[in-house]
This record gives sequence, C-alpha cells and structure tokens, in this order.
Amino acid sequence: KKDFSDVLNIEKLSFENIHIFAQLERETDLYKHYQLDEVKDRYDSNFIEFNSVPNLSELQAALAYLRQMHRKGGRQFLKVVFPQDQEIPYELRQFLLDHNYGIGILEMYAIKPNVFSRAPLRPEVLISFVTDETLEGYLKIHYEDALEWGESYARANREMLINDYHLQRKKQIVAVLHGEVIG
Repeated sequence: KKDFSDVLNIEKLSFENIHIFAQLERETDLYKHYQLDEVKDRYDSNFIEFNSVPNLSELQAALAYLRQMHRKGGRQFLKVVFPQDQEIPYELRQFLLDHNYGIGILEMYAIKPNVFSRAPLRPEVLISFVTDETLEGYLKIHYEDALEWGESYARANREMLINDYHLQRKKQIVAVLHGEVIG
C-alpha cells in the first residue's frame, strides 16, 4: 500500500503552496494583488495578499488602491489576506473593525490519501473526467451550488468552468449514476 508521502509532504504544506486561481495584477514589496476578471465576485480570486504585516498607513493605502481597482472593475467587496502564522496587530484589527470589515481566520488541514477507502461506496457510480456528454450535468450542479452567492456569480462561475473545460486548464471530475451526473 502506497502512503503518498513522496507526493504529499505534509510538513511543507502551507497556504503558499495553494494554487490561486487568478492573475497577478500587481506586485510590490508589501503585497501581491490578485484579480480574476472572469469571475468578478469570486472573493478568493480578487484580493490583496500581504507579504509582511503592514503598518496602519500601509494598510490604508493598500485598501484605497484595492477599492479603486474594485470599483473600476465592478466588484462590490474588498478582501485582504495577512501573512500566515502572524498576529494582526491590535491597531490594524481595531481599524478594520471600526470600518466594518469582517475578520476571519483560515485554517488548513491535510488528509493523507491513504486514509481513503479504495472500494467504491456504490459500484454502479462511475467516476470519470468531464466529457462533452457530461459537461451540462457538471455545469448544472455547479450553477445550483453557486446560486448561494447570487445569480451573477453563478453565471460567471459557469462561464469560467466552460472555459476551464475547453482550454483544459484543470481536470474536472464527475460522478455518474445510470447516465446522469450526480456529483
């Protein structure tokens, strides 16, 4: 039984290793600005990621820049990400709260692949890559899930998934039961 430790190095797992599905719009010594025009309402693709903890004036300047860019691009939100495992200073937290920003914490968990059962739960369910025949079912499931964040987001996400499929930007997988996409 292979444990995949040569492929998945848990000790080196960090947010820096996570793929950001966006274009790097601007990079400074202080931050990276990511943007995805394809899905303007996707928070995790339209944000500033700080390389180091900013001081208050640097945070204010970065937020002003991001606000200008988001207004120009039709985005209705601002998101910044602070460096992993570094405390946000009280002064910055208080500024953000005083200006009605929400503050959240991201946690990362790793599950080694060898803990998953290899036996299918239902042998009649087929797992395969998306094909021309299964694309519409795949898109329907994603569209319905994305409606939670609004219709414009769901439509834009659908277009992105269509582009992903045709440009083969990533592998898309479906579960099919009796010819119908179920997941």
